[in-house]
Amino acid sequence: IVLGFIGHIKYQSLVVLPYLLIRRRWRALTSTIVSAAAFALSTAAVFGWDRNAEYLRRGVGGLGRLFGEPAVEGAANIFPITWIRSISVTSTIARFQEWADLPAWSLPAMVLVAAGAALAAVLLLYKARGCSLFLRRDRTHDMTSPRAHALVAVEWAGMITAVLVFGPQTTARHMVLLVPLVSMAAMLLVVPRSGIRRPPILAATVFLLLAFVLPPGSGDDTPALHTWRAVGGISIATLTLLYITIAAALRWSASMPDTPDTPDTAT
Repeated sequence: IVLGFIGHIKYQSLVVLPYLLIRRRWRALTSTIVSAAAFALSTAAVFGWDRNAEYLRRGVGGLGRLFGEPAVEGAANIFPITWIRSISVTSTIARFQEWADLPAWSLPAMVLVAAGAALAAVLLLYKARGCSLFLRRDRTHDMTSPRAHALVAVEWAGMITAVLVFGPQTTARHMVLLVPLVSMAAMLLVVPRSGIRRPPILAATVFLLLAFVLPPGSGDDTPALHTWRAVGGISIATLTLLYITIAAALRWSASMPDTPDTPDTAT
């Protein structure tokens, strides 16, 4: 229900639907879809059907502005995907596409390639640690296996991070949503665990913190700052921390039992 409500605040949050489908979380998937529809229609009790439909049309209609399409009359005012204050990889690619004067179809193609490469890197990390991202995973297993508990935490932190990094429009203030990822990195840093190398995690965390104040000496509107934003510097730092944290968390989870009956050997 909460996910359905959040979907009306940030449409990107609905990216969890494929995850719930893959994980066979049928109850969560159904309740998210039903609650999203219910919340969309519930305001009709206050505004009436016609005005509520008009508000929904304006909200959804503003999305066209992201991609340079003519917006419907009265649509929400949304900045284009190339907005310089957007630090996402998607906006970075869009700015490159605009600068290079590439055809319109090249933007989704390049974004899909970038997102596919990011997912492939995660799959390789999972495979290297003997963990499964898609196979042999369902609600029962995730609820009973200590190792799966850890993987679910990693995956939710990863999904939130992916929405920020690959969203059509992400500003620096949105990065407060990195709390799950940073908290996981902090846990791996503070609590010693066998086999976990902490210097890379610390370096990636510092890099992310510096990314918010780089380049040195730049003000609110300088060429250096525009360049840093244009290349998605903060997203690069975020992905660096994400992969290093995932690798460390997977190494740690590998020491956990995969079934509730197996003795816990985690350290």
